[in-house]
Amino acid sequence: MTKRALRREPSGTILEVIADDPLAYIDIPHMCRREGFEVIETQRNGDGVRLLVRRN
Repeated sequence: MTKRALRREPSGTILEVIADDPLAYIDIPHMCRREGFEVIETQRNGDGVRLLVRRN
């Protein structure tokens, strides 16, 4: 879902991603490296995670 959302946005867009999947902390940054997106910030909140991701 994160990849689809970022691809619809113009370059420079920052997307806040909030997920309750504990593996999102690993999976989303991995996808970003593959797709050329930039992870600006990550925060773990209990079982969830909050990420700020920029489309380059």
